[in-house]
Parts: sequence; C-alpha cells; structure tokens
Amino acid sequence: KVGVTIKNYSLKEKKARENLSRQAFVRRSARGGNIHITSGKAGAIGARAVAINVGSSAQLLALLDAAAPGPGGQITILATGANSDVNVSGRMQADRGGVDIRHTGDSGNINVANADVRADIVKVAVLGNNGVLNIGGGTLSADTTLKLYSTGSNGSVNFIADVTLGGASQKIIAGNAVTIFNNVTVTIQGQNPASVFTNSANYSRQYGGNGSTTGTFGGIGANNPQPLANAPPLGPPGGP
Repeated sequence: KVGVTIKNYSLKEKKARENLSRQAFVRRSARGGNIHITSGKAGAIGARAVAINVGSSAQLLALLDAAAPGPGGQITILATGANSDVNVSGRMQADRGGVDIRHTGDSGNINVANADVRADIVKVAVLGNNGVLNIGGGTLSADTTLKLYSTGSNGSVNFIADVTLGGASQKIIAGNAVTIFNNVTVTIQGQNPASVFTNSANYSRQYGGNGSTTGTFGGIGANNPQPLANAPPLGPPGGP
C-alpha cells in the first residue's frame, strides 16, 4: 500500500508558497541592458520635423542591482536627418553605464526639457552645422563624465531655464556659443567647477562671460571659459 497525505493549506499559506515559487524563477542579470533609438527623419527647408520624441511620461531605464558585477548598460539616442529635432523629457537612467544623445544632421536640434537623466557617463551632443542644444529644467547627473556639446559650425548650447548639472562628474560644456538666458541659473554640483569651451560666452561676467545676459552659474560655478578649439574630444558612446 502506498500512503498518501493530503494537507489543506490556509489562504495565507497558499499565497506564501506561490510567492516562493515565483521567486525561484526570477532571473537577475549580471550586467546592464542596452537601449538604442535611431532616426534618419529629416525636415524640409523651413519646416522642421521631430525625429525622436521622448515624452514627459517616458522612462528609458537600464537598471542594475548594486550587487551585480556589471558592467552597466547603455542608452543611446541618435538622429541623423537635417532640419530635425530630438525632444527629451521624462526619465533616463543607466546604472553604472551611459546615456548618449546625439544629433549629427545639419541644422539639427536637441531640446532637453525638464528631464531627469542619470548615469555614470552622460553625453548630449549636437554635431551638425548650425546645430542647437537647448537645455531647460530638470537634472542631468553623472558620476564620472558629463559633456554637453554643440561643436559644429555655428553650433550653440543654450540654457533656457534653470537646470541642475549634478553628480561627482567632470562637467564640460562646449559650443561655438554658450548662452545662459536672462534670469536663468545653471547649478553645478560636485567638487569641481564646470569647464566651458566657447568662442562666445553669453552669460554673467562673474564666471568670465561677456555680460550680455544676466544668466549665470550657481553652486560651485564654472571656470573662466577657454577657446572652443581647446575642448577635449567628445569620445564614443560609453567612453569618457
């Protein structure tokens, strides 16, 4: 004879056993995942197109548990079409990894508005001729390197609303023109002032600007600007 024991579990015991069963099948990655978004959409002359739009409710996340060995993941956004825009709001985070947002098309714009961007390395760069990088509101935070570039012919970096550049990273701002709009403060966190490379520093004289606007740096501020030609290379996505 074979003995069979049947046990009736309470509802609480059943839920506990179900939770244990689910936990047994959870996979935890040792390294961060990658997110790549690319668009070649171009706008007509006099009629701009939106190539990539990361809305205010969007979340692009490459998360990594603190106990995981890594490396972290990469979030990469690339637009290549002329006369087009990349609009970035919402949340982007790559634990121990990188966030890299680039526009390489002529007259391309990147508009970062009230975004929360966090990673070990953060780069936002407009590289085409006559490109514009507009930054307003929110926080861009990096642990190692933060680069904000608009280095194409006639490229400009515009801070159009109060923004915080956070984290312990080295913060580098480079553009043919760097402008902090009137009554706007760019707050620099960390231990080192921001480094600015530009041929036209359009902000308060307190930090070496030409005084053409009342915009200024806050927090630990910025060093006096150097010529754009002295700016360090942007480097590849994921690199310093």
